[in-house]
Amino acid sequence: MVSYTHQIHLARIGHQLITHISVDFVGPFMTKQGRGKTRQKRYLCLFTCPETRAVHLELAYNLDTDSFLNAFF
Repeated sequence: MVSYTHQIHLARIGHQLITHISVDFVGPFMTKQGRGKTRQKRYLCLFTCPETRAVHLELAYNLDTDSFLNAFF
């Protein structure tokens, strides 16, 4: 079942919303969560759509597969 907004987009543009994506990691950034906590390295996972120029940012804890999959899903 296709949502109403997706149907509007298909009628307006004529193709799927996001068919291709590009992924890039940026960082490390030193972050601190709460008061008096130790600083930890975090990475920014950048998802972009070259067709619509949509950008989505997610925080990744490491540069391993599990962290990427958590950011992706």
